[in-house]
Amino acid sequence: MATELLSKLVRFSFKSKRSTVEVARGPRDFLRILGSAPLNHWCIENKILWRSIEELVETFTPEACQFFGWGTNLVFLKSNGHFGCAIGATQADYLIIIFPNLLNYLQSAAPRVGQAILAHELGHLYYRHAEKTISPLEAQIEADEFAYQLGYGRELEQILIEQSGMEIKVRLAYLTSLWATDRASDRVS
Repeated sequence: MATELLSKLVRFSFKSKRSTVEVARGPRDFLRILGSAPLNHWCIENKILWRSIEELVETFTPEACQFFGWGTNLVFLKSNGHFGCAIGATQADYLIIIFPNLLNYLQSAAPRVGQAILAHELGHLYYRHAEKTISPLEAQIEADEFAYQLGYGRELEQILIEQSGMEIKVRLAYLTSLWATDRASDRVS
């Protein structure tokens, strides 16, 4: 029920701004479409926040740009909580809730930690975790890998080191294995 409501909210936001589905041809196109949603206007009005989002989108791989730019409706909403939360409302409607501490990171003089968290949340959408039956740990690892592929591995490590628990240790070990694999392939080439 909550998912249906969110989906309707996202569709209403986009319907009032565009009548046909637009397809982004690259990061700049995607940012224009993202900014056209009335529910995202608060992001554009906050110049520092919007610049952080722009910098993140500029790191998108062609596959990520194609996924998020292929007629998806992505809305960022502010709320209370810790870091962020991604919700795949339907196959074409996505919502990321931005909590105060994530907003602070994104607006800071060094926003890469916030961009890493946001990239991680986008990873949940990219891998369609709301539509899959996988363990929460597997979902976290896939989302971490998405952020790592965009160049946010060190920042993810920084965030995870400040937390505790077995799941965190597993995620840190996986990030370490990604770095080791990248270094080994760099030596070979």
